[in-house]
Amino acid sequence: MLFPRRSSALPSLPVQAPMGRAADACFRAAFDSAPIGMALVGHDGQFIDSNPRLRALLGYDAEELQQLTLADVAVPDVVARDARRFSELLAGRPGPYEVEGRFRHRNGEEFSGRLTTAPVTAEGDAFALRMIEDVTARQRLEEQLRQAQKMDAIGRLAGGLAHDFNNLLTVIKGYSEGLVEDLVGHQQWQEDADAIREAATRAAALTAQLLAFGRKQQVTREPIDLNVVVTGVQVLLKRLIPSSIDVRIRTAPDIGAVMADATQLEQVLINLAVNARDAMPRGGVLSLQTASVDFEDDTAAAHAGLKAGSYVVLSVSDTGEGMDEATRSRIFEPFFTTKGKGVGTGLGLATVFGIVQQAGGNVWVYSEVGTGTTFKVYLPRVDAPVVTSVPTLRPTAAKGGDETILLVEDQDAVRELLVTTLSRMGYRVLAACDGEEALAVSAAHAGPIAALITDVVMPRLSGPDLHRRLASSRAGIKVVFMSGYAEDHVRPFAVDDGTTFLEKPFSPALLTRTLRALIDCQPVQKRAGH
Repeated sequence: MLFPRRSSALPSLPVQAPMGRAADACFRAAFDSAPIGMALVGHDGQFIDSNPRLRALLGYDAEELQQLTLADVAVPDVVARDARRFSELLAGRPGPYEVEGRFRHRNGEEFSGRLTTAPVTAEGDAFALRMIEDVTARQRLEEQLRQAQKMDAIGRLAGGLAHDFNNLLTVIKGYSEGLVEDLVGHQQWQEDADAIREAATRAAALTAQLLAFGRKQQVTREPIDLNVVVTGVQVLLKRLIPSSIDVRIRTAPDIGAVMADATQLEQVLINLAVNARDAMPRGGVLSLQTASVDFEDDTAAAHAGLKAGSYVVLSVSDTGEGMDEATRSRIFEPFFTTKGKGVGTGLGLATVFGIVQQAGGNVWVYSEVGTGTTFKVYLPRVDAPVVTSVPTLRPTAAKGGDETILLVEDQDAVRELLVTTLSRMGYRVLAACDGEEALAVSAAHAGPIAALITDVVMPRLSGPDLHRRLASSRAGIKVVFMSGYAEDHVRPFAVDDGTTFLEKPFSPALLTRTLRALIDCQPVQKRAGH
């Protein structure tokens, strides 16, 4: 062989004579400072020379590496796939090639790497230049991107399905609530009607979960103190978590605020706690902790799938059964569950993932079989005063009126329900199936119209466009928008934040309360549902 096995000198590459020494020095400097691992190997595959990055990546010094081959630092699958290509290279097929797989550090830990091998000729002898790059972080980001794309695709499907489901549920809830009121004194029939109403309510909650993991649920974000959310659910956790599990809560002071929906954060916490409970059927320890963390650069943040910045962290740990890598890689997939048939829907962790991503954060998971699981929810920290309390709309008895209402809804069943509901409350209802018909109905009506109730997404003319055109001829007309579509579908139709919006499915009582308050110029809940 051209160079002694233990030599640390690279062979001189063929260059023009006047520049020979300078070129060799430049190549040596580039080799030593390269950000990826590099090594020169001979025909037998043994390392002849290596750069500092490769030695750090594999955990060996220069002399130790000179006694090794690829088989000593890579898993058998990588060695087998490389062997054929390396033989072809030695046989004179000089094209460079790549092999990706798992590589092994001296301490036994494995990492994902990409091996690139290229032929090098120096002073008449042939060598191979090996380059090993750690691609663990890249693969993690690619997996997160694939997961996000999968969630987005299913979220789009969920958003479309939610529109149809919500229209149906509006009808079911509306008529069942009417039956409950009409059947007073007929206990058995009233209970049956109430069961239908409860089933519709549960179906609406399931639709909301579908939208949550698709990140398409309508939410109201405000500066929230995560500590307040964690301490606020303790009472509920006592009912959900059996006494065989020791619940330990520790909140760090002054963690700052996150821009999120408080109800959704409660849902994240409860879903993670219930998941931990199910992983500890014989009891154990459930730990909930909050903290703040600053990632000063993208490299450090990439480990958690984040960008550099300041974050608030919620950690939920259990001492349960744990998961293997195959299970862990799928836990955020919608409808994937390890629980028995009829026990879990597979939406809990998918919902968590959707909510956290929607809030601009990420979920990091660590688990080992037999030792438990830790979920870390990272949410961007914001510099804003936290909301100490969230005002709620107190339920009031529905009041009717005798005003004229223009109702526009393209779904026949929903339109008929709302006409019946408003007529029962004493209102005079002008009904139309789309925006163009509504303009004609309005033009033909000589008297005043107090309010417009309209769907947002309709054929020919959208609800907001209809309202703008009506406002030019009927100044001061009030409007209630409604839709079964998700927020991202409604937003392009320019529904202003200041307008009143009812998210389907909603109850007839909510509609009549909202309408009455709007007509009477009383404060109304601008974004309402159910």
